[in-house]
Amino acid sequence: ELSKFNTTIQILDSVLTSKTSLSNDQLEKINGLRFNSYLNLSELDRALEIIQTILIIKPNKNNFKRLAYTYALLNERDKHFNIWETINDTFDLDLNETKYFYELLKTRRFQVKADEVFAVGKKKGFY
Repeated sequence: ELSKFNTTIQILDSVLTSKTSLSNDQLEKINGLRFNSYLNLSELDRALEIIQTILIIKPNKNNFKRLAYTYALLNERDKHFNIWETINDTFDLDLNETKYFYELLKTRRFQVKADEVFAVGKKKGFY
């Protein structure tokens, strides 16, 4: 129900604006809930602002994937692709991530890079 997401956002916003000091982990969790709530409300610009904030606090693979997903929802194809390049260059990809990035490279007609990603996936036993 959309009203629950609005209520959740109000509660989380009040926690963020309170005088309580929060750890980085707490900030990440609160902002993660806010991010999901805004996604469910289709308020993608707000979700994008939040995931960018989360990335500053904790630049991990999952948060980069959230950013890429948001760009995909916003039809920002180049930014979506660039984030996946960053994910590939920075983190170890699992089976599904490797397959996804391989297909993304093929659709963008980057065959040489796609072949490299496929070779890495094959070496890891994914193919």
